[in-house]
Amino acid sequence: MKRMLAAMLTALMLVTFLPFASPPAQALTSLSVAADFYSLYVGEEIFWFVDDIQGGSGNYEFTFDVYKNGKLLKIGAAQTDDYLYFTPTSPGRYTVKVEVVDLVTLATLSKVSDPVYIFEIPIKITNVESLGTSSLKITWQKIPGATKYQLWRSTNKNTGWVLAKTTTGLFHANTYLQAGTQYFFKVRYYTPDGEWSKFSPAAAGVPMAKISITWICSPGKGRVRLSWQTSDGASGYNVVMSRRSNRGFRSVRTLSGNSITFSALKSGSILYFKVRPYRKVYSIVNWGVYSPARGVRVR
Repeated sequence: MKRMLAAMLTALMLVTFLPFASPPAQALTSLSVAADFYSLYVGEEIFWFVDDIQGGSGNYEFTFDVYKNGKLLKIGAAQTDDYLYFTPTSPGRYTVKVEVVDLVTLATLSKVSDPVYIFEIPIKITNVESLGTSSLKITWQKIPGATKYQLWRSTNKNTGWVLAKTTTGLFHANTYLQAGTQYFFKVRYYTPDGEWSKFSPAAAGVPMAKISITWICSPGKGRVRLSWQTSDGASGYNVVMSRRSNRGFRSVRTLSGNSITFSALKSGSILYFKVRPYRKVYSIVNWGVYSPARGVRVR
């Protein structure tokens, strides 16, 4: 009996001092990878993140490999953050392959995201302004990351395009043009990836001579009469008026001639006028520059 009790006591002591066995770690079974937006422009940031990891210890390491149009673009380094910011520099279909490593069990699981479509930033011409009888100033928007721009010109919207200027600036004064002729312009930019973008929509302009008001007077009570130079190539003229010499002008008349008389004006007031030419080709109206302002006191 004593021997039996001693054996049982010895067995109990052995069990007490044996290390407790850890429960088996749960294997990684699934995960998801998402992006905040699935349609962006070049230069806009993609934000990919890992979500809903099933299984594992909860202690993970992540690797994000970026693909463009199915080809490996960037190999990621191991990180503890479960997200990635990436800025594409050219259009295409971008995906990310995420590999998750459980740092406790060393189990791995990978997942490829749904594609994010990156589109080229559209460029457009913002203004075409006549600088005189034979020149036009063309201005376009700035594109982030663009290293240079090409301006192309034609007298036909659909054909006959020639390179007018390659520049790093955002405008160009195109000279030696024919007065009264309508010119079309389009612009494109050079991307950081060494590719030319698509062209902007065409914008039109017509060189017109600068004009000035040659005569202004108040011939009678409440009346003002003015006349101005004609401009080669102009279809007509727009007259604007203000009570101040440098601001607040509003359009008061558009006409084809080069003189006009206003009536029913307030006696004693001082009014300022400016005139600009325009050329209308089909439905497109091309504006010239305003003349210097001239003022008169109304009788």
